[in-house]
Formats: sequence, C-alpha cells, structure tokens
Amino acid sequence: MEIKMLTLTQEKVDRYAAMSGDFNPIHVDPVFAKSTVFGHTIAHGTIGAAHMVRELALSLSPDETLRELEVKFIHPIRTEERLRVTWHCRASEPQVEIATEVPADQIKRILEIQCQTESGSLVAVGVAVVGTLPSSCT
Repeated sequence: MEIKMLTLTQEKVDRYAAMSGDFNPIHVDPVFAKSTVFGHTIAHGTIGAAHMVRELALSLSPDETLRELEVKFIHPIRTEERLRVTWHCRASEPQVEIATEVPADQIKRILEIQCQTESGSLVAVGVAVVGTLPSSCT
C-alpha cells in the first residue's frame, strides 16, 4: 500500500526542533549545515518515523492498533525532500517468528514498512506489529 507524500520543509523541521528540544545545527542552521558533509540541513530521523506511524495508523481498521514498530534509519532526509511510506504484509499468521512482546493471540498482521524519498532513496525501514488491543484496554 502507498500513502500520500509528505514534504519536509525547513519550517516543519524547525517546528519539530522546537517541539522536541533538539536544536542540533545540522537540523536548524542552513549556514552551518552547508559546511558539513551533507551540504544541506537534514530532518530529524524521528520525523520520518512519525510519518510512518501516522500513515500506517490511518490505514488500520477500527479493531486494529499498532502494537509495536521497529525502525532502522538508512539515509539522512534532506529538508525539502518529499517522503512516501509503503508497506506490505509479511505475515497474517501469529505463528510467524518475530521478536516481540505482543502475545501471539493479539497479533493480526506483521507488516514490512519503508519510507522513501520521491527519487527512490530509502531513508528508513521497519517491521510493524498490528494487533488487537489488550483486554485491559477495552
């Protein structure tokens, strides 16, 4: 499944820095960032992860919840890049081997998820465990 594109403008990165308290100049100072190996400001990796969570969560049915997400960051995200999130079902059987704290009877599907730039550069990959809410939450 493919979800809408997100453009990470410098303004969005600056707002995220204010919200998170992470004002590393590689994220918020274009003059400084230009002098680095990146040559440009880069977004916080967790912005890409948050986009993955948001788009995946919006696609879930009312009886599903995102129980667990493991993300590996592959490549920096330059500001002004457009991101898209895609995923596919790795398994719909709870017997599939995966290191998770979610009880097998609460797993509905296991998804492989990725975040790419519009040009196709992979910036993050992950595994999402979609399941039902624990009985203590219903």
